[in-house]
Amino acid sequence: IENLRAAIRFGMVENLNIQFVYPPRALPEGYDELVQEEDKIPHAIPGKIVSDNGQMWRDLNRQIGVIDTQRTKVVYGRLTAGRNASAGAMDGTEVSGMKVVSKTDFAVIALSSLSNDPIETCDNMLLTTIGRARNSDQVYDGDKMIEYGHEPIMSEVITATITLKTQRTDLKVWGVNAEGFYVGQVPAKFEDGSMTFTVGEKFPASYYLIVA
Repeated sequence: IENLRAAIRFGMVENLNIQFVYPPRALPEGYDELVQEEDKIPHAIPGKIVSDNGQMWRDLNRQIGVIDTQRTKVVYGRLTAGRNASAGAMDGTEVSGMKVVSKTDFAVIALSSLSNDPIETCDNMLLTTIGRARNSDQVYDGDKMIEYGHEPIMSEVITATITLKTQRTDLKVWGVNAEGFYVGQVPAKFEDGSMTFTVGEKFPASYYLIVA
């Protein structure tokens, strides 16, 4: 457990090739060096952990993280940390081809292509928005759960404006309920090769389908 905690703390989860060596501390065959904690390589950018392939990063100061690939884009954490207090606005969180300006302080906003096409040309995508969630009648005593509660799971509505780079102008955003049925179409506008819409206001849901 301690080794796992250390791996998460020092950013090993962002590396594609890792290996734990447990006592006795003999090097496995084929390995030349065992790096001790005090000799670990510092992060290139203080306060920011970037994966070795560049597709994941965490900003420890802003308390946010992202996943950024051609077919999946995720922003998570304290998404209102970029608030510009003087202007009363928010800078938002950006990955390549997607910008999120969240009104909800803590959220995970994940967009994935449901086909083999990249998001920029895809006609079938799933958007998931989730933040605080718990079972009905779940009870805590401080940080300790004393009653597990029961279904249905109650989840916070995430309110955020999303701008998505797309070559398509025929996409529609549909809120989807727990049974998988459409509950309503979320308004969207297309301008300068991008699609912009706000979730959490009209037909709020945890899941949205973006389809042609």
